[in-house]
Amino acid sequence: QVVQRSTSATQLHANSMASLGAVAHVPECGLCLWSWLRRPSGKGVAGGRCALPLVEAVALGRSCRGIRWWLLSHAAEFGFVGTLERPGADMQRKAAQELEELGCSVSEVVPGRVYFRPRGTPEAPRGARACGQIGVVVLRHCEDPIGTFLSFPGSSGDACLARIVDVVLAADWSHPLELWRYVADCRLPSSALSFRVRAKRATKQGKDAVSSDAIAEAVGGALADKYGWQVNLSSPDLDIRLQLNREELLVSLSALAPPLVGSGSYLEKAGLHPTISWVIAKTLDIQPGDVVLDPMCGCGVLLCEAAISWPCARAFLGCDLDSGKLEGATRNILGARLNGRVQLLRANVGLHGGLPLPDACVQRLMTDLPFGTAAWQRGTQFGSVDGNRTQYPSLLAEFARVTQVGGRAVLLTDLDNTPVMRACFTKSGEEDDGPSLRSAWTMEHRRTVRLSVKTDACIYVLRRTAAKAPLPSRAVDATVKAMQGPAVAVDLTDVPEHSLEFWREHITALYAESNPSKLGDVDALLTWYRGREKALYVAVCAKYKVQPKPELANPGGAPGMLAIPSGVPGDRFWKFEGEVGRLPWEDGTCWHDQCARERPALIPWSQSQRAKPARTSADPSDS
Repeated sequence: QVVQRSTSATQLHANSMASLGAVAHVPECGLCLWSWLRRPSGKGVAGGRCALPLVEAVALGRSCRGIRWWLLSHAAEFGFVGTLERPGADMQRKAAQELEELGCSVSEVVPGRVYFRPRGTPEAPRGARACGQIGVVVLRHCEDPIGTFLSFPGSSGDACLARIVDVVLAADWSHPLELWRYVADCRLPSSALSFRVRAKRATKQGKDAVSSDAIAEAVGGALADKYGWQVNLSSPDLDIRLQLNREELLVSLSALAPPLVGSGSYLEKAGLHPTISWVIAKTLDIQPGDVVLDPMCGCGVLLCEAAISWPCARAFLGCDLDSGKLEGATRNILGARLNGRVQLLRANVGLHGGLPLPDACVQRLMTDLPFGTAAWQRGTQFGSVDGNRTQYPSLLAEFARVTQVGGRAVLLTDLDNTPVMRACFTKSGEEDDGPSLRSAWTMEHRRTVRLSVKTDACIYVLRRTAAKAPLPSRAVDATVKAMQGPAVAVDLTDVPEHSLEFWREHITALYAESNPSKLGDVDALLTWYRGREKALYVAVCAKYKVQPKPELANPGGAPGMLAIPSGVPGDRFWKFEGEVGRLPWEDGTCWHDQCARERPALIPWSQSQRAKPARTSADPSDS
């Protein structure tokens, strides 16, 4: 109705903003927009400048957010400006072409800047790698800016500053601020905003009369008096840039900037490596509207990487029992400027119903499981391999309870816990008696990864089935039963009893008997397992169902032992389902390079700045 009442661009500009709240509740507005923009006169908004095709209008009409974005982006008078990282005509052409490919309409290209309007979603400009920063234009004065503000009859420092301040205050700030809030995902009320002004006078004229710092101080004071914003020069919510040169006076609001998180520099508390965290989140395949859960979040690095790279998710939730870890996660979230987007809860995931969430409420689940004793001795993780025999099935059962049918889970754990993971999904032959982990989860993929010099891990990709989730106690009993019985137990703790040539001889003999095609890989495997040759020997024996020689594997049943149950057929217990090796999204390059290419080139400006959160004694569970 608002669009149909507006017979001109000016009326649409006023009517749409005045009735924005009403329009936001009409999901069919996309069709009205299309019919009005394609009316017989042939002119859309501002003479056809923003006419939309039917498919795009209908897509916008499916969500109130789409309608609000369209109205805001076209009600603003000037749109967006992209600041180039490097000057030059080639970079200008590259930036303009890149923005066009991302679905933006470039209106003007000037030295160092590109002016444009997004035609699609607000996320479209985030892929612009040629732009060092993107801002929302508040004011653009192109009529002799030098003569107007710096060199005029009777000009002085105070007179120049007065003219600049007057034209800045006279500009319409309401529409650019609303558009900035939308792009920057800012939910703070205007009275709570902090800001700073950065000014640059890029001309020698007026140098003696007024400096860049003087302009910033004068404009900042005037805006603080008018809008009541608080000044914050280190980490403001709103960054205002004023640029004055021979061509124009430009005032813009920084909306998108390169992320600061390329090397994990936002971390206040160290955790899992940011690149490995990105890999896990990438494998999770987060879709718009998903609820993402890390039930054992620790310091929250997984959640931070996922929230930064996939802002389309509806919510990010993190749980942990350790209040100290939750405090570290809170500081990391604040450091990444993600406060309000990631929620933390204190919970014991090892209990049935320990997660304070209803059944089947999560679409995506990811976590870094407790590694165990061997990894703990290397100073990397916590827990024990022996304790994981009962802890892992309990965790998987609770994960199944809160995950929706068709949901995906991505888990990371040490290779020392492979026997436990295998036992959790053993074909026990009793699946008809009730729910089991094997019926609740489907193994889709496994990928090994070296986390450090002596830590090898595995990424497990699981898919939730329609079967009922088992109780943790039942899952634990089934797993323990699968790992019991007469078995050959071998010590996985490597003791340098034998030389490298000794292990090469015996492993080569194993492959010559079981799989001669692997003989060429022996040297590479020994390099990979340097210092852990006994673990390699045991793994090859287990793979080819060969009993380890007593003189090479010490018998026993203490923690750290790998028991091969004789009561379970080897082809059932020792074989996982699903694919093995590279993950479907990998392109053959190393993860670090692919992460650098696929991370958002630009993110909301406030998230790109390093925050300085103050320590608090509040209980993190209160969040």
